Amino acid sequence: MMAVRTDHDSGRVLIVDDEPDFVANLTDILNDVGFEAEGTSDPYEALRWAESRDYDAAVLDLRMPGLDGLGLHDRLRRARFDMPTILLTAFADSETHRRASAAGFWQILEKPCRIPTIRSILRRLTRAPLLLVVDDDAEFCTNLLQILHQRRIRAVGCATVAEAIERWDRRPADLLLVDLKLPGESATDLIRHARRSDPDVEVRIVTGASLADESERRALHEMGVDAIWSKPLDIEELLATIPAIRETKQGADDC
Repeated sequence: MMAVRTDHDSGRVLIVDDEPDFVANLTDILNDVGFEAEGTSDPYEALRWAESRDYDAAVLDLRMPGLDGLGLHDRLRRARFDMPTILLTAFADSETHRRASAAGFWQILEKPCRIPTIRSILRRLTRAPLLLVVDDDAEFCTNLLQILHQRRIRAVGCATVAEAIERWDRRPADLLLVDLKLPGESATDLIRHARRSDPDVEVRIVTGASLADESERRALHEMGVDAIWSKPLDIEELLATIPAIRETKQGADDC
């Protein structure tokens, strides 16, 4: 495991390549310029790391023994470790581009590639807004995350309030999208927790039930809920909120 910085100014990056010298070189350079980077030549070790660490982006090599970059990317996504990913390959033919794009890679770079180029792309990816989706409906959550990922929007999903709070404490999000009716749990606990740590976080409630009681709506807004949306969710309405969040986040990062 490579040396790691303790600051999070530019985001945490996972690097996986079967060339140890390349991993060491890229990791050291990214750490020197402000990223918190760690790398490995073992894709299975990368999977183990992802179980307990939150990454803002990943750089994956295509050709690796045992588990290639496409397979690793698929395993990460199926485990809901969604993150912007860059694919590095010396075999950048049209079929590779097609498969990588279909798999959801955000960027494909041909080897040998310039490290300043990787750095520039990572800076853009790690500054993208992060959405936290909290819903006990596994199908809804999976489908929504897939749509967001296809639109190149960073998003992670949780099924319970406890899981979401734990995830939030490790890496706060820029937009919180939470189901109002979670079995045996209170969505308001999560909203209050998020607001205490970040008063500026955008909060959207989604609900399959009609909120006819105006007092309930007023209470949610007073708690800090910015909007209440009904299911089925209007994806375009959700997507329309992203540019403003992106602009606010980038403005804060530049300060």
